[in-house]
Amino acid sequence: IESAPPAGAVLDVAAVEPLAHDSPLWSMQNVVITPHDSWMTQRAAKDNTAYFVDNLRRLQRGEALREPVPAEYIDPVIELNPH
Repeated sequence: IESAPPAGAVLDVAAVEPLAHDSPLWSMQNVVITPHDSWMTQRAAKDNTAYFVDNLRRLQRGEALREPVPAEYIDPVIELNPH
């Protein structure tokens, strides 16, 4: 952001959280830092519930899930297809 600045950035997640108090990101004029829970709105809760229910129904029907988490990211590994 410093060497080739974009018009701006809104950051919700940092590589290390919480973001260090002395991070240069806090003082950059073209950066906005939001709390990690900035997504929590009534609309997001409704959409997330619908997404979960849709995936649950897909699982029950034996269909592919929408946007599954890659197996290598699941720790401990959960057996997704026990049959």
